[in-house]
Amino acid sequence: MKVLITAPMYCSEQMKDVMEYAYQSFDEVVLNPYRRTMSHEEIASLWSDVDAVIAGVEQWDADFIQTAPPSMKIIARNGIGYDNVDISAAAARGIVVTVTREANSDSVADCTIALMLALARHIIPMDQAVRSGNWGYTVADDLFEKTIGILGFGAIGQRIAKRAAGFSMNILAHDPYLPGDRFAALGAKKAGTEEIYRNADFVVCTGPLTKERYHMINAETLAMMKPTAYLVNTARGGLVDEDALYHALKANQIAGAGLDVFNEEPLRQSPLFELENVVFLPHLGGHSKGATHNMGRMNIDNILAVSTGKPCKNIVAP
Repeated sequence: MKVLITAPMYCSEQMKDVMEYAYQSFDEVVLNPYRRTMSHEEIASLWSDVDAVIAGVEQWDADFIQTAPPSMKIIARNGIGYDNVDISAAAARGIVVTVTREANSDSVADCTIALMLALARHIIPMDQAVRSGNWGYTVADDLFEKTIGILGFGAIGQRIAKRAAGFSMNILAHDPYLPGDRFAALGAKKAGTEEIYRNADFVVCTGPLTKERYHMINAETLAMMKPTAYLVNTARGGLVDEDALYHALKANQIAGAGLDVFNEEPLRQSPLFELENVVFLPHLGGHSKGATHNMGRMNIDNILAVSTGKPCKNIVAP
């Protein structure tokens, strides 16, 4: 079995043991030679006769999938989200798409809480102040007994709730696909989106990017939020209208934002850069050492399961 790995994560030294597992599992492994996100042309130059691809964040749209070699039967998406893969086009070609469900959920949850703390405690500007010789201080906000609103209560959202409970936070959560008892089991109240926008001190975006959720954080929803509230997005950049967010922050409609994901990545230019009440991360929420190893091995296991006809819980249904 021949496998092409486009996800640059596998190129790092810390993934050496995962790559050894790949070499043991497959007849031939072709590793991304560029150590970055590959273009369609670069991928196409390497995918001759491949049976499976471990894909990164590159776009697998319908046109590109149509040009894939007939031998390709699996796209193992390295991550939880699959908005960069046209699932219907893949299914039409007989290609199975898998993801790494829950492999990095704890890592993303940790990152979410870290952004909340960075915003509330003004950690970035205070660090910069000390480095510049300014020993002043600012009155910070608390997480303790504040209200968090979690938009999306899947694996990551539930893990965020568990961590928020450690700060004795009041937890509101929205997810139309979960039964009410699941919320109660985690100490959360099932809430509507408007209730979250109007009452939460921290509005947290989790869950997938779908057509229905595209720019769900927009001028209208930002206007509902309290002027003391913070927005945190560790899910998908497309959930937030960045222009609307900029204007809301500029007008002090909300207190700040912590962003790990963006509409266009990598983020090279943005009016948000001029604002001091925004904390930026380069889409690394799911990339702790433990999470990358979990994802790395899970992609291999997904391919092995699908190729041998064994059950695989990580298949994405078209």
